[in-house]
Amino acid sequence: MRTATAKKAATTAPADQTVRPILTKLDAKGKPLPNDAAEWAAVNVKTGDLCFDVLVGDIGEPEKHAKAMAACAALTALGTSDWRLWTRQEAEAILDLTRFNPAVDPQFFPDIRSSWYWTASPVASYPGYAWIVHFYHGGAYLYYRGFQCRVRAVRSVARASQ
Repeated sequence: MRTATAKKAATTAPADQTVRPILTKLDAKGKPLPNDAAEWAAVNVKTGDLCFDVLVGDIGEPEKHAKAMAACAALTALGTSDWRLWTRQEAEAILDLTRFNPAVDPQFFPDIRSSWYWTASPVASYPGYAWIVHFYHGGAYLYYRGFQCRVRAVRSVARASQ
């Protein structure tokens, strides 16, 4: 099981993001950990109507889109097998646009590379393309599905009533 190790993080709030996601580290069984935990297996993300878990670590090497989708669907982690490739909206939800190289909070995502990551979101006007998110600076682009990008798995979780 992959785990992440914390890096020191700046605690500045993004001025250009209106909604900050609520991030919670999870252990290998999917149980919440304190935010200062030194090792964790996934991060639970809550923002707006979205609630999902992001697995720590890329899934294999960069892959073509079809293989990326299949690799996520075949995954078993945190005691579940309902993993999938994240959507563009989910990938963008963890961006911190006050940062770059990578554009995420290193306290929760120290292993995200400043690279291109596939999403499961198709490009409506180009059927052979899907959206990718570049974590160097946080941009989203369309990309031909036959090219290779990094892969990150997520699973939807029920949002606890507040």
